Amino acid sequence: MRTKRTKMTRQQRLAIAVGCLLFSNWWHVPPALAEEQPDNTVITEEVDVTDTRLQERQAIKKTEITAAEIKAQGAETAAQVLEKAAGLTVSSNNMQGKAAVSIRGSDANNTKVFVDGVPLSPVGDGVVDLSSIPADSIEKIEVFKGAAPVQYGSDAAGGVIYITTKKGGKQAATVSTAVGSWNTLRQNASVSGGTEKVDYFFNYKHETTDGYTWNTEKKARFYDGKLGLRLNDSASLSLFGSYARKYEELPDRYDANGVMITNPGSGGTIGNPSNTKGFWYRTGMLRLDPATEWRGGLAYNQRLGDSSDLKLTLYKSAENKSMTATHIPETITVMGGQESAASVRGYQLEHTIKTSPVNTVLWGYNKETRRFDQDTAWKGYYVEYDRFEWACFVPARYRYDSRSYFLQDTLKLGKLTTTLGYRDNAVEDYLRMDPNQDAIDLAGYKPIPGVTTSRTFKNPVAGFSYAVNDRTDLHASIGKSFRYPQPAEIASGATVGTTLPLVKPEQTLNRDLGVAYTTPDGLQLDVTYFNKKVTDKIQSRTVIGQTMFENLPEVTMTGFEVGVSKKFSDQLKAFAQVTYTSAENPKAGRQVNDQPKYKYSVGMNYTGSQGLKAYLALNYVGSRFSDFSNGTGNNPNDPDPSVPPEFRSVSLPAYASVDFMLTKELKNREYYIKFNNLLDKKYYSGAYLIAPGRYVEFGTDIKF
Repeated sequence: MRTKRTKMTRQQRLAIAVGCLLFSNWWHVPPALAEEQPDNTVITEEVDVTDTRLQERQAIKKTEITAAEIKAQGAETAAQVLEKAAGLTVSSNNMQGKAAVSIRGSDANNTKVFVDGVPLSPVGDGVVDLSSIPADSIEKIEVFKGAAPVQYGSDAAGGVIYITTKKGGKQAATVSTAVGSWNTLRQNASVSGGTEKVDYFFNYKHETTDGYTWNTEKKARFYDGKLGLRLNDSASLSLFGSYARKYEELPDRYDANGVMITNPGSGGTIGNPSNTKGFWYRTGMLRLDPATEWRGGLAYNQRLGDSSDLKLTLYKSAENKSMTATHIPETITVMGGQESAASVRGYQLEHTIKTSPVNTVLWGYNKETRRFDQDTAWKGYYVEYDRFEWACFVPARYRYDSRSYFLQDTLKLGKLTTTLGYRDNAVEDYLRMDPNQDAIDLAGYKPIPGVTTSRTFKNPVAGFSYAVNDRTDLHASIGKSFRYPQPAEIASGATVGTTLPLVKPEQTLNRDLGVAYTTPDGLQLDVTYFNKKVTDKIQSRTVIGQTMFENLPEVTMTGFEVGVSKKFSDQLKAFAQVTYTSAENPKAGRQVNDQPKYKYSVGMNYTGSQGLKAYLALNYVGSRFSDFSNGTGNNPNDPDPSVPPEFRSVSLPAYASVDFMLTKELKNREYYIKFNNLLDKKYYSGAYLIAPGRYVEFGTDIKF
C-alpha cells in the first residue's frame, strides 16, 4: 500500500486544544464530590527536574523493580534484572548476541525500551541489547507488559520497558572492584551530589573477561551521567546521557558431540544481492570490533500554574557496529564484514492539566526520525600483495519518519480509577538497496530507485483499577498497537537494486485482567490473565538459502502470571514469580521459538544482624523450540528441504539454575561473594548455544 505522506493539519492541531477544553469541562467534578477526595486535592509545589509533578497514578498495570531489589540480586545489567520477572523472556539467540527481552510471547523486536525518556535505537533488527545498560546506574525499571500509556507510543506491540537512572542529591562517592571466573575483572566508580540549584550523578564502569568458552572474550567501558538544574521556582532542566564501547566475541555453536555448527548464511544482512542469501554461510568466530552505543537527552519542565505543567524532551540514541566473521575451515583466506549505523532522534511535547481534584488530562505531540545504514562486504586475502582487501561492497539505506499526537485522561472517583487514551501516528519510510558491481555488470541491469511507503495508525487504550477493599484490587486494560516492519523484512524477496514492501505492519490487541490480594498475615498475591491477538504477524522462513518474511493472518497468545511475596519477619522475605504462556504459531503448529510455556523463579532475601545479607533464587525455564537464525530469534523457522538439519528448529529441554549472593557490610565498606548457576547446570540457552557454567565473583564496594 502506497499513499501520500500524512501530515498533521491545522484542524488536527485545533482538535487537540479543543479536546483538552472538552475534557476540562466534561470531567469537572462538583465541589461536594471533590470534598470526598481530600488526598487528591494537595498539589506539591516542588518542581521535579526529570518529570512532571501532576502525573496521577494511572490505571494501567505495570511492574516496578527498584534499585534496592536490583542490588539484592547482584545483577550486572538490565538484562539480568529482567530475566527473572514474570511474563518476560531474555534470549541472546540472535545474530549479534544481543540480550533481548520478549514479553508475553511477542517477538523481541516488539519491545520498546526507554532510558530516562530516550527511546533506544531499535532500527535494523528491531532489538535493543539490554546487556549494554549497567545495573549500577539504574534507579528503577518499570515494565508495561500489555497496553501502555499513550505517551510511550503505540508502536510497542510487545510492551514497554522504561528505565530510570539515578540522579544526584546527597553528596556521595563509591568505588567498586570485583574479580570472577574466566579471568573476569569489573571496576566501577560513581559520584553524586548537589545543591539547592544543581544536582548531578556520574558513573563509570570497566569490564574485561576471557569468556566461558572459546571465542567469548569481551572488553567494555560504560559512561553515564545526569545533571539537574533548578532554573527558578517554576522551571527546571535535566541533561542526561550515556556512552558504551565494547569489543565482544560472540560464542560459536556446538552440537552434543562437540562439533561446531557454522552459520546457516540466510539473514543477518539487508544489503546483499538477492537480499539475504548466503552472506554469512559457513562462517564462525563472529565478533563485534567495536560496538558503540550512546544516548542523550534534554528535558525541560515548566510549571504554568497550580494545575498545569509543560514538559519538552529532546533526545537522540545511536549504535554503530562493526561485525566480522571468519570462513570455516578457511580461517585464514576469507573474512566477512558488516558496518552498520542506527540512530533515533526526535522531540516530545507533553502538557499535563489537572482539570479537577480527581481528574488529570495529558496531551502531547511527538516527532521522530530513525536511520539505518548498512554496508556489507567480503575481505579476501591476496597472496600476491600479502594483504587483506575489501571487495563486494553492498550498501543499504533506510529512513523512518513518524509524527503523532496523543490525548489521555485519568479519572479517580472513589475506589475506581480509569485511564482512557488515544494516539494517532503517521509514518513514512524509505528503503534503498544498492547492488554490488557484479550485479551492475549484468546485461540488462537498470537502476531502480528506492521505495517509499506511508501509513497511519489510530490506537486507543484504556485501563481500569478498582479497590474492592483494603486488601483487594482489581485491574484490567485493553489497547491497540502496531509494529512497523524492519528493513530486512521490507526487503524480503527483493531483486538486486530494488525493494518490494511485501509484508504489512503487525497490528496487536492487548488485553489483561487481574486481581491483587493481601492476606491478613501479609502474604501478597497478584494474578493476571492476558490475551494478545496479533494480526498480520511477521514470520521468517528459509527458502533456497534465503530468509523470506511473510504475514500470518492471526496469532493469539494467552497465559497468566502469578506473583507471590511474603515478609515473614524484618529479616526474611520470600518471593515467587510464575508464568504460563501459550504462544502457538498456527502455521508451524507449535510454540514460537525461544518462548517456554512454563517459567518460574522462587527465592528469598535475608537481612541479618551486623550487616549480613543473603539472596537465594531457583530459576526454572521450561522446554522450548529454537533455531540457529540470523534474525532476532523467536520467529519459528520453516526451512525448505534443502536446508541442512542443523539449521532447522530443535527442541531444547527444560533446565533449572540456582543463584546465590552473600553480602557483609562493615562501616563504609561492603564485601560480597556471588554465584550464578551455583550447581553448574549444563544446558543450551539457544539452538546449539551452550550456556555459561558456574560463575563465581568476589567484590567490594567502598563508600566515601
